[in-house]
Amino acid sequence: MATREYRFSKASGSYQNNSAVQSRMARRLFDFIPRHSCFNEVLEVGCGTGNLSELLITELKPLQLYLNDLSGGMLDCCRRRFSEYRGLNYCCGSILHSAFDCRFDLIIANAVFQWIDDKYLLFRKLSDLLKENGLLIYSDFLPDNFPEIRTVTGCSLNYTSNETELLVLKECGFKAQIRDVIISETFADPLALLRSFRNQGVSGLSGRMWSKGKLEDFIREYRRRFHCENGEGVYLTWHPRYVVASRV
Repeated sequence: MATREYRFSKASGSYQNNSAVQSRMARRLFDFIPRHSCFNEVLEVGCGTGNLSELLITELKPLQLYLNDLSGGMLDCCRRRFSEYRGLNYCCGSILHSAFDCRFDLIIANAVFQWIDDKYLLFRKLSDLLKENGLLIYSDFLPDNFPEIRTVTGCSLNYTSNETELLVLKECGFKAQIRDVIISETFADPLALLRSFRNQGVSGLSGRMWSKGKLEDFIREYRRRFHCENGEGVYLTWHPRYVVASRV
């Protein structure tokens, strides 16, 4: 089975054109950054191809911006995309095992933390990387994200509830506020939905290859249950949350 790092690197050339929802989330996440504060050193975790990074570079304008991603292919996209900008630093690898030569005023991550199982380890690590009055701002997803896929396949990532997320953050030294929103995305058919996932580096929530028969069953059942009211295409429901956390 291909590793997550390999899948994301393989999808680095197609991710940009298949991540409309993540781009919308990046813009909304960026708007949660308080404008009255000074952010000289900023770390973005899971920068991908740089949708949020571009906002940080052109609008927030920190003195030093560190871009981290598990995928070397994604970081290469950012290197090409932002080759004219100074003050950029690149760190390839899991944030849980990455070392930095400074502490940060702001750590930010868009649609990343759902891939990390040990939230205690994650938030303790990020707390150690923040300055005394630093902020952690991120988006991920609630347990009822992609209910259509869970209904048809029985598979889902291990998303956490708001109550659990707040509890873990508190135990790791954060005081946090959470907001969430529902987003509906439409596709021409279920196969187009699966192709979009593949082009984002997500091979499937089950972690296993499907047989031809299972794929046909998925397409048929998804179309029957979750077709758009006008009869054109199918829909998928995202339920992202936005978290603003400060060290206490």
